[in-house]
Amino acid sequence: MKKTVFLLLMVFGCAMANAQDWNFGGDSYETKRNNFGIELGVGGTGDITVDLGIKWQTNLHENIAWDVITLKALADVENDLGKSCTGQLMTGLRLLSPDFSGMAIYANARAGYAHNFDSSNGGFAFEAGAGVNVTRHIYLGYAYNQFKLDDVKVKYHAFRVGFLF
Repeated sequence: MKKTVFLLLMVFGCAMANAQDWNFGGDSYETKRNNFGIELGVGGTGDITVDLGIKWQTNLHENIAWDVITLKALADVENDLGKSCTGQLMTGLRLLSPDFSGMAIYANARAGYAHNFDSSNGGFAFEAGAGVNVTRHIYLGYAYNQFKLDDVKVKYHAFRVGFLF
């Protein structure tokens, strides 16, 4: 555990050391420092479930971004939407591969809090995902989300489409 924490601190420290380099050392890098994003997902928790999220992303490096805050709502469309709606507030990191043909592979991990609006239950939530940045502004991928509401663990697998502005 100590080695993992040390590794994360080293990665974060290296990214912060490059924070003042606006162009990230390259002349061709044209990504904005801060992005606003919208994510749409369709998947399942046993029933068909959809999620809608908004996020603020800060690019720490050409290949490292911090999802400063992500606010999303998950709802089961087969049951009453009001009773199954769960809100999540998360933060995490996003890693990108170097560009190839204008596309890049990404992997992300987030952690935070989930709260069911009907039952007022809440608990820890995390998400891991991977996919492809089709362009600088559109990405497609898979996301695994798990959260705990009191004694119940909910697992959510989704196909995700995201837009960065």
